[in-house]
Amino acid sequence: ISKNNFYFSGQAPLSKSLLNRALIVKSWFPEFFIHGTSRCEDIVIMEKAIESLKNKKNFHCGLSGTAFRFLSLRLSREKGEFLLTGEKELFQRPLDEVSSLLSQLSVQMQKTSQGFVMRSEGWKTQGDCVYVPTNTSSQYASALVLNSWDLKQELYFTLSGNFVSYPYFQMTLDFVKNLGLVVQQKGREFYIPKKQKLKKKEYSPEQDKGCLFALACFAVFGGKAVFLDWKEQSSQPDHIFLQILKEMGVSVELKDHKLRVLKTKNLKTLNVDLKGTPDLFPLLSVLCAKAEGLSQLKGLSHLAFKESHRLNKIQELLSACGIKMKIQKSAALIYGKNLWREVPPFVFDTAKDHRLLMAGELTASFGVPISLKGRESVNKSFPEFYSLIHRN
Repeated sequence: ISKNNFYFSGQAPLSKSLLNRALIVKSWFPEFFIHGTSRCEDIVIMEKAIESLKNKKNFHCGLSGTAFRFLSLRLSREKGEFLLTGEKELFQRPLDEVSSLLSQLSVQMQKTSQGFVMRSEGWKTQGDCVYVPTNTSSQYASALVLNSWDLKQELYFTLSGNFVSYPYFQMTLDFVKNLGLVVQQKGREFYIPKKQKLKKKEYSPEQDKGCLFALACFAVFGGKAVFLDWKEQSSQPDHIFLQILKEMGVSVELKDHKLRVLKTKNLKTLNVDLKGTPDLFPLLSVLCAKAEGLSQLKGLSHLAFKESHRLNKIQELLSACGIKMKIQKSAALIYGKNLWREVPPFVFDTAKDHRLLMAGELTASFGVPISLKGRESVNKSFPEFYSLIHRN
């Protein structure tokens, strides 16, 4: 992409978060019709798994933590022995909490040299209540709820720990309730009645707000983006990106369900808590690096548990660009500059992290001589990325 030459008009790909949730529902109710799909690797992995659920015992999750967590809970409802495999980078992430969760449902899960082996006779709760870990991911709670259709016994569960990314769990609750699943809540305690069936037969996912945010960032530095069929209400946590852009003084226009994001010369600094929307951090950190002054991005402790240690890797990226970033407990302090000094050419290893790849390309978009390793990682969530930013 050449500087000041970015233009996009259209719709983003469908939300992979919502598609993954819809695919789990479809595994319970094959007649459930999902309008649209995605070519991203996470969705392809899940689609293959769901198609072969009844006649397959081994499931490969690639680099997808979502597939691993969602499939673990889905398979645990079936009788039999199953093997979940994946790339070595997947199993370097903290996934052991799934074993403690499943043990409360009388399901054995053991880590081996091949992957995780599961032995199950179906869910059989050992106590009055299941305690769901939430310190490193919201997806254990989401996976439990998504697989609570047609239970043989009622389910009580409590969210334990310092809940990270809670808005994603709320998105799950909104999603299943819209399809007819009754979930009663009192604080951190939940009750799901048994023998519940699907009430709706079809579903149309929203556009992916994370993809829209990526394109909006390129527009801020290089031109213009027009997002069609913009909906002001969304269940996706990343929807908050529009408010964040406004706080940074980005030129945005919303009219007739069209959102326009325009090139903005001077960005304001930002002070925001990203505990509920951690995926915004890599791209947002680059925006803050171009804002004159100190920005504080807080609520980032669980970024150590993503595809890479995103806090450390973004600090590495910005440091190579001559931008100072301090990591202070669970916050990133970014000392931004509107005008950067000339940066020597450097190589940045994205550690197979799709969001680091996008942050690196955004940095390159305003003239930084950066060479990126691991460009293929973008296929995990946004395979259309390079065709839309016009960089070959």
